[in-house]
Amino acid sequence: TGSNNDVSQVQGQLGKSIWLDPDQLIFDSSVGTLYGGSFRYVRLRAADTPAVVVGQIAFWDTTATDWTTAFQVTREEDLSSSDNAIFIAGIFISIPTAGNYTFIQELGVVPVRFRAALTSAGAIGSRCYAAAAGDGADEGYADVLNTADPTTFGDVSLMQARYLGNAVTAPTAGALDDVTLGFHNVLG
Repeated sequence: TGSNNDVSQVQGQLGKSIWLDPDQLIFDSSVGTLYGGSFRYVRLRAADTPAVVVGQIAFWDTTATDWTTAFQVTREEDLSSSDNAIFIAGIFISIPTAGNYTFIQELGVVPVRFRAALTSAGAIGSRCYAAAAGDGADEGYADVLNTADPTTFGDVSLMQARYLGNAVTAPTAGALDDVTLGFHNVLG
């Protein structure tokens, strides 16, 4: 992908999605296991710091000019909308350098990074959401909520917008666990 001054060899593919089956994916220990699904070629916001981590949630960067066609993502929850962590683009499956191009996974089973302390105990089938923790150690990580957690109508609206999918493996605090993505924020 090169430095910010390099032109990507696949620049014309920005925003394009590709569906890959598990037998088309090659294992890379720095990424971990990837499963079949839809992957999208995007640009990571140049000013994103600190660096993203594998399994972190990628948000559409709505501060970019023509953001719906710029296909620029960020790890910064507060750059997606006035409510944190709303426009979810996918999950980072690598550690790209800020300002460079990368693939994120937008549909299918993918390892997702969970916050240090889960709101509810994780189990197979748990409903997983963007934690919306704001700036700090858990920014862009997932959380687990259950029916015992109190909610208001406003909370339900935010939960719908922050929904990632269901856990395939039991989510563990601070860990990378598999989730089926069922995004409603797919652009293009």
